[in-house]
Amino acid sequence: MGRTGVFTSLGNESNLDDGKDDFLILKADVSDPDVSKAAATSFLLEVKKFHQNQTITVEGNTSSLGTVRTILMTNASPSQAVNFALLGGSKKSKKKAGSAKKTAKSGSKKATKVKGSKKTTRKSVANKGAKTKRRKSASKAARKNET
Repeated sequence: MGRTGVFTSLGNESNLDDGKDDFLILKADVSDPDVSKAAATSFLLEVKKFHQNQTITVEGNTSSLGTVRTILMTNASPSQAVNFALLGGSKKSKKKAGSAKKTAKSGSKKATKVKGSKKTTRKSVANKGAKTKRRKSASKAARKNET
């Protein structure tokens, strides 16, 4: 069974806080509890490259050693769940970030309009240049006809 929560480590101990319980993570294939703690921490930090306060999913069975809740970990992976604590602590901060995106989008539309108007200006300048060339050509032809 997989548990998703915030990963922390201190020394040779790793913990997973799922918001309800705080679990000590042990490596499932190691029988000695002290070695199992160190093996789990090493696996999560060095093999999986997880960092402090990252939201992860730990696969394994939950159990207890006395009063301490444990997970006998078989594998772990980064979680797809959003860690709102890292985003500012609430869902509202995420919505505010979304509204900021809308503002940025509307700003880019204005930029597009500005670019579009520059293109129009460039076209009109190019057309004026072409008209001027045609006029000069016509006046040269008229001068030749006069002679």
